[in-house]
Amino acid sequence: MEILQQQPDDSKQEQKQHADVEKYYQLYHNILNYFDSKKAYCDPDFSINQLADAMDTNITYISKAINVNENMNFNQFINTYRINMVKNMIDNSYQNKYTIRYIYISSGFKHQSTFNKVFKLIEGITPSEYIRKMNKSKESFTDEENI
Repeated sequence: MEILQQQPDDSKQEQKQHADVEKYYQLYHNILNYFDSKKAYCDPDFSINQLADAMDTNITYISKAINVNENMNFNQFINTYRINMVKNMIDNSYQNKYTIRYIYISSGFKHQSTFNKVFKLIEGITPSEYIRKMNKSKESFTDEENI
């Protein structure tokens, strides 16, 4: 007669936690792929509910996946994408062709006050300071090329 050995509850708990972490990791990477391909963050009305629908899951799992992998909530996550898009546009001199309003609206912000607040929170400087810094950096680079 063969004796079946039961695993201690601790081991089962560890396996479940590992499976949960793996599930959230996979969901998080699906979210990243979705954001990179669909650029849904550019829609100022895009919500966690819409993301949950697109990922065929619920908002609790979306929140947990983002929190486990980035240690932030959905709003912080989407705003980081938006600010990165603004910075990319500024880095490519869009502010010389378009208004700042066009840039922040294209990136998914509805209001300048929200954009300014979020930009400063994430970058530690205002959008204007960032633009000045980028312009100085480009001037310095151009000066070095002419030497």
